[in-house]
Amino acid sequence: MKRIMQDFIIDQHNRGNLLFLGDVNEIISYLDDINEDVLYKSDFHGLHHSQKVCFFAYLIGKYEKLDNEDMMILMDAARYHDIGRENDNEEDFHGLVSARRIDKVVKYDNPINMYYLKAIVEAHNKDDGRNIKVFTDWSDELSMDERKLEPMLFERFVKLCDILKDADALDRLRFRNCPAVLDEEYLRSEYSKKLIDLSKIINDYYYEIEVEAKYKELKDSYELNTYRKSLCYHSIGFDFFKGLGILKNGVLSHYRANKDGIKISRNFNGNNGEFWISVVDADPECLNEAYDRYVKNGISFLCHANELVPGVIRAKDNGSFDPRISDEYHDEKFVFDKIPVEDIQYISIPKNLLNTSIRELQYLYCNSQYDLIKTNVNNYLNEIEEYCDIKINRVDFNEILSDLEKEQIKFNNYSKFEAMVKAKNYFQMINHMKEQINIYLQHWMQIGFAELMDKTFDETITLGEVLKYILNSANIEYEFVEDLSSDGEKYYPFLRDNNTVLLELKTFNKSALNSDVFTRIKEI
Repeated sequence: MKRIMQDFIIDQHNRGNLLFLGDVNEIISYLDDINEDVLYKSDFHGLHHSQKVCFFAYLIGKYEKLDNEDMMILMDAARYHDIGRENDNEEDFHGLVSARRIDKVVKYDNPINMYYLKAIVEAHNKDDGRNIKVFTDWSDELSMDERKLEPMLFERFVKLCDILKDADALDRLRFRNCPAVLDEEYLRSEYSKKLIDLSKIINDYYYEIEVEAKYKELKDSYELNTYRKSLCYHSIGFDFFKGLGILKNGVLSHYRANKDGIKISRNFNGNNGEFWISVVDADPECLNEAYDRYVKNGISFLCHANELVPGVIRAKDNGSFDPRISDEYHDEKFVFDKIPVEDIQYISIPKNLLNTSIRELQYLYCNSQYDLIKTNVNNYLNEIEEYCDIKINRVDFNEILSDLEKEQIKFNNYSKFEAMVKAKNYFQMINHMKEQINIYLQHWMQIGFAELMDKTFDETITLGEVLKYILNSANIEYEFVEDLSSDGEKYYPFLRDNNTVLLELKTFNKSALNSDVFTRIKEI
């Protein structure tokens, strides 16, 4: 796992796919020579980040025709610019801490070179407007004899600093949860802008290798336990199409869906990562936090699971592939990889929502990240078009999504202080945009299902009617269970209240599903 960047460079160079400005052996030697012991231990700001920043800085430095001394300074700065970090948060002081430590890692005979190294390392995470102060502060630390060695040029400092900042920014694409974190307008050189596509390729390459390695490790641990001992809820909101996909394929982690060639949408990029399925513990003795937020406000599948795994606290290594503990929902648990179709026992719906019009449902309940909103919206539109056999006018949707993307890019490039000041108004604006999109989705859901169910647009179509229509069309045998009292014929110890309707999936047999219906669904 230490030579991912090196292997990538060699492979791409041998294939002739990499327009390389320097010497392959030279950049490999820089990467091999990183002192991993002094780096901050993190998937986001550790060895892999240092390798990529070093590579991008090397390319830009060669393009700018830096001399040997400046390349030396730039390479050391790129490799060790984050050694002062204490966490993965965005702040503006770790550059100074790194600069204070770097002379313990790097030794120069010429103190002026060390001056430039420390100055650009401190400045790398500060606004460009603070360059002059950083330059001046470090020059004050030089002795008179040292100052006489050579003139300290602000232009030289700015050039090295700009390259380091661009190289660091190019690796922001590793934050897969926020793809809109890098706008080429914020890169300083035209050549840096040409490296954005390469950065995407490199980060996808890193991620694929890391994911495969971690999956093998987790698979060995969690496949040992095959004793089904737990019940859990998996909520889907009001995404009927996702529910139909689950009844065909089971509940899949993001990794498993990709491996099986099934496209799924995600409402959050947070706690469950690549390998985990977020569920709510069905044990009535649990706290009701996630249960109240999700199970009582949407459609859920009640499933057996091999093992319910609690989340872990991630204070430093925020790039971990382990599921993360939630600050809000202590009854949220996680299932590894997959819940098979045969382990889905019931569909659970709040009784008070069963007769709610589909024109009143909240379809868009993902968080405020542009990429998630866009993916969810497009999935809904594609599914409505295919399942209901209608054509949707997407102009209104695209206009809102375009505005949302611009606002997120602008917000992501604010300084920390600006973001704090403008955060409240920003999120209010994003939520307003999501509300507008949801109104359009309600409109098209009504048009689509009115067409399918031979109703007019003005007639009420309820959640229960749509759910029955979908299940009947797919030949899924079920039974409504509305009497859930403890003195009834059956006892349901997992239920926490009587405001629930269960659809018991009777003699569930995957082969009995109507394959023609499923081919109309592009799995999500």
